[in-house]
Amino acid sequence: MDAFGLHCREGKNSNFARAGLASNMCGRWGGIVSQARLKIMLSSRGDNASIKGVDGDEVSLSRVRGQIKTRLKAEKVAGKAIFDVWINEEEDGDGAENSWEECINQAEKCDLFISLYNGHAGWQRDGSGIGICHAEFDAASAQAPAKVKVLRLAKPIVKSDADRRFSSAIAKGNSFDSFVSEDAKELEDRVVSIARELLLKAAHAGCREFKQSGPNIGEALEWSRLNYAQRAEQIQLSLTTSLLEKPKAKDAGKIKAGVFVALENTNVLFVCHAVPAAFGISAAREMVGQPFLKDHEFIRALAKTQAAGPIHLIGCSKTVTENQAISLLGFPDAIIVQGTFGIYVADRVQKIQLCLIPNCRDASSTRHNLQRFFEWLEGSDELQDMVARAKSRRSIVDVTLEHVE
Repeated sequence: MDAFGLHCREGKNSNFARAGLASNMCGRWGGIVSQARLKIMLSSRGDNASIKGVDGDEVSLSRVRGQIKTRLKAEKVAGKAIFDVWINEEEDGDGAENSWEECINQAEKCDLFISLYNGHAGWQRDGSGIGICHAEFDAASAQAPAKVKVLRLAKPIVKSDADRRFSSAIAKGNSFDSFVSEDAKELEDRVVSIARELLLKAAHAGCREFKQSGPNIGEALEWSRLNYAQRAEQIQLSLTTSLLEKPKAKDAGKIKAGVFVALENTNVLFVCHAVPAAFGISAAREMVGQPFLKDHEFIRALAKTQAAGPIHLIGCSKTVTENQAISLLGFPDAIIVQGTFGIYVADRVQKIQLCLIPNCRDASSTRHNLQRFFEWLEGSDELQDMVARAKSRRSIVDVTLEHVE
């Protein structure tokens, strides 16, 4: 089991994350840090039960648990042992007070609790309470139900009231993982399989914790320290700098954050804007307003320069929704395309065009999402249509200028 195929998905609010698995597996971005091994507890009553061994002879469950412990401790990932296994053969035999508490403590602290259920509730402190196996099960379930797995051995024998209470608790907990026949090899393989599932879920939980921490180091941290005006300026600068690096691109001169980009043998004017906080925050959103209402001013500043557009690129510090894009345009009957780059909006009548680029947390993420926008334009054949709309928009604005005082 050297290759476990680690992926990262499970959320930090899961039972596994609450059990501490995420912190046990993962540290900061940059790799898995050195951590304690994952702790597995095997719980069962072993001195009065047996199971069929490899050669067909009966072997005690205690011996099988020892074999499982040895195998699990030998399992490695990237050449490193990853599991510690606790079995209570040496702890629960005398029924001493400290032995009981140690078993409960281990059940609470372990990362995976596996009960090998044969019907026996285990020894009791007195005849009126519950058995140790039942107490361990309750302690583990109360701490994190998701870490509890119950393997029902063939023909469980329920004799005493304590056994019946244990059987009822397991049934209500809905923790049965599977049934195992009277075969030690099958039992061993099934426990190892469950341990593998634990490892994957722990990795999923921890890596999701990475992702949910958000961009909080490096340039992203520096941008978060800026005020709205400063952050908006950085977003605009990243967008314009990226556009100017395109072939035959030129600064638009009198138009702030304006860039001419050669597309389809046409100079297209792009004007860059920025929403320096969540789009839902009015103070940040109002720094952009509805920029297409000033298109006549942009075209007037061009004088006699022939360029199509403008097309408005709006870098958003955080996410943006389709409804917010529609609200910005002012009406819903428009071309609206959502993709990894953000949201592209085009008005069929007035030929207004906007692209809202989300998650502009630093220069790299801003450039990357702008790059994705142009990749989408080229890959979807939308580029020609966008340029055609930009030409029409210039014609519309030119006519408007004739009637503006």
